[in-house]
Amino acid sequence: MSSDLQVRDNPQARQFEAIADGHVVGHLKYRPHGKRVIFTRTSVDPDHRGLGIATELVRVALDDAAAKMLTLTNYCPFVADYIAAHPSYRPVVDTEHPGAALVPDKAPRAGVNEVKASTSVLDVPKIEGRRIRTARLQLAPWTADDAAEALRIFGDADVARWLAPAMDRITTETEMRDLLSQWVSEDATLPAPLGRWKVDDIETGETMGAVALLLLPPYDIDYEIGIQIAPAHWGRGVAAEAGHALAHYAFDSGVDEVFAVSRPRNRRAAAAARRMGMEWVGETDKYYDVLLDVYRLRRSDLDLPSW
Repeated sequence: MSSDLQVRDNPQARQFEAIADGHVVGHLKYRPHGKRVIFTRTSVDPDHRGLGIATELVRVALDDAAAKMLTLTNYCPFVADYIAAHPSYRPVVDTEHPGAALVPDKAPRAGVNEVKASTSVLDVPKIEGRRIRTARLQLAPWTADDAAEALRIFGDADVARWLAPAMDRITTETEMRDLLSQWVSEDATLPAPLGRWKVDDIETGETMGAVALLLLPPYDIDYEIGIQIAPAHWGRGVAAEAGHALAHYAFDSGVDEVFAVSRPRNRRAAAAARRMGMEWVGETDKYYDVLLDVYRLRRSDLDLPSW
């Protein structure tokens, strides 16, 4: 590491900055949250990587949190790895709100994050208001008249088994219509870009699935992309294509990063997340009181080719 490197806190930008030769060459993003601080990501310019700059950023930021008696909610995998290698910092991590990038005490399960995307980059969608189109899909807001089509998704046992406890299986068209009416009313009051959409096949008009962009409970900080596809359309890449289109919509609206959560045994969800370009960042039970894998996609990583 260069001896003239300096790390400073820039509260206005909410980041610790690494300065070399008068230029910012790296940063650690954070958000203050009462008596906690939330670390979101660490980044170093490509020309300055391998010099220990990220390590110094994390060390200074953690020392600052400890000095201010703040606890840490962490979403940055690099910070998690640093704390794992320097266990004296473990007491800084908030026990109730550790964050999605959990401090590892063992290596991730085999295959959980071997690749970001195993296929070519997905096409950029066309966005017109709240309607989002890809080469073969249209994402459109639900209406109560879509109850029969929606029931084929949310009434299917193979779909519903992965939704609990966030949502129970819908058993009747009347129940589905009532829920859609509730969603329509809620979506009318949600701030952009939040909402729920049906996923239609452009060629046939058939409703193939559902997507949603909502804030993860219980803290309403993180944006979650939720995807449900009718089993008749599994294996066709619909989930990844729809989720990728919704990520574009979120980022075009100013969102910096989106998350997806899934049960550890839900291999279809994991595959779709990776094909969208998402990265596995850890496990947590804080969202729905059940252990979930957490995947993240940042704006800067969208549409990067696979390596």
